[in-house]
Amino acid sequence: MILKEKGPFCQLFLSPILGFLLFFSSCAGPITHEDDEKIPAVEGVANWFLTHERFSFKDQMGNTVVHPFFDLVPFTHSSDNSVNYFLVTKEGSEYAYDFDLVSGRAFKKFPYCPQSDVWNNFKSTIDRPPFSIGIVPRLLDQSNLPQKIIIYGVLDQAEKINDRAEVDVDKLKEDVGVESHRARVVGGVVEQYCERYPCSHYNSWVSRLVLVAVDANNSKYKDVQTFAQLRKKVDWEYAIAFLQNGEGRAIYTESVKDDKPTYRIINKIEAKQALEFSRQKGHLYQFSELQTLRSGCEKIYDYVWDQLDSFLTQKKDRKFKQFIDFFLDFNKNYLPQYRLCYKNVRATNINESVTRHWSVTMFELFYRLDEKGYEYSCQTGAWHEALGTKKISYERCSNEKILRAFDVSTNLISGLAKGDRPYSRYIEYDFGIGGTKEKIYSWVMVNNKKLRCSNWDKKNEELSSFPTDITWPLSGIEDKLKKDKIVE
Repeated sequence: MILKEKGPFCQLFLSPILGFLLFFSSCAGPITHEDDEKIPAVEGVANWFLTHERFSFKDQMGNTVVHPFFDLVPFTHSSDNSVNYFLVTKEGSEYAYDFDLVSGRAFKKFPYCPQSDVWNNFKSTIDRPPFSIGIVPRLLDQSNLPQKIIIYGVLDQAEKINDRAEVDVDKLKEDVGVESHRARVVGGVVEQYCERYPCSHYNSWVSRLVLVAVDANNSKYKDVQTFAQLRKKVDWEYAIAFLQNGEGRAIYTESVKDDKPTYRIINKIEAKQALEFSRQKGHLYQFSELQTLRSGCEKIYDYVWDQLDSFLTQKKDRKFKQFIDFFLDFNKNYLPQYRLCYKNVRATNINESVTRHWSVTMFELFYRLDEKGYEYSCQTGAWHEALGTKKISYERCSNEKILRAFDVSTNLISGLAKGDRPYSRYIEYDFGIGGTKEKIYSWVMVNNKKLRCSNWDKKNEELSSFPTDITWPLSGIEDKLKKDKIVE
């Protein structure tokens, strides 16, 4: 069996990412430049999605899409603490955006709006971001998320003309591909997240390092190397207030007094310490490691689809007689590998097979719900929040009941979307006002925290959690198999 072979594929999956030592590949080594030399943006070249057609991701023109996280590189420079990043949300943006690691696309979360400080420390109104928000390519932080970086002084196209006389104005009119930009790190802050209030114990807050930087090409910040120097240029108190409010809070009623905090900043560290921490506690993907990750996951996905397709097409010589047999065997032998895969690697190309795409997509949702603490009751035929730490056993479920678990999984996320609990949301295209207009076709994680708008009438936009016209392709196969006397 191809999935049982020993080698880099198995070794990668059996080693937790957070246990890896951070190391820099030769292609991501330091670069040298003169002190006064302006550092140009680096346009990415597609490689991550340059794979088998059934897994590839292309734009409307048929060009393979560049994945900014996996295709770009950090190019760290120790002499000035600089690093490359790609932009997710621009300073002063009207909308907040997030980044989906599987599709490699940004998507809109919500519009910003004036609000008060949920911690009641900052007395002025908090509205739009005072800095740009980006991600350092290939680098995961200690919470296993793409390394977040906030950057002051990111120049837009008009500002670049004034700040850099050598810019060719005609070139600014051309379409720009996926690019990495240069920033000089001046420090870092520890951001903590509370998923479900109250987080009464210190270790119930999930911590991550956020790098703080300035645009390496902006003359305004030319001499800024430390936090102390940065604070002379910016309103750092507002920055902290925004970091603790700009990603949302838990809102239960129309009264602001009932709001509960979700984010807090507990510490700040200087540049070299921040970068050293990211090296020791995070993980930087090496190019060869990415190739192994992708090829290994593609094997898992092919295996899943082969089994699902064998039931859809009612193959008499299929490996498993009933779906429940495949389901239990998969949980026993491949679940840890699969969880790593669906968080990083695209499983299908919908342009190649619509049936394969929706079959695998809804198969994945079951495991996303399971991982977030929900379980399916074969007795009641419904999903519910798991009680205690003991996992439910599906071994006594009938074939019909376990098939239904996948079929009704979208009902649960529709309910979760209306509350404050995290949930998986499926995005086809990021349309709508403020949307990126990007093709996503992927599950994205939504923390489901909301902004407290000063004007309560400005409600948060309700977004669909899953397309209403899609049902699981395996729905009803039990009746078909019984009709053909394949299942006794």
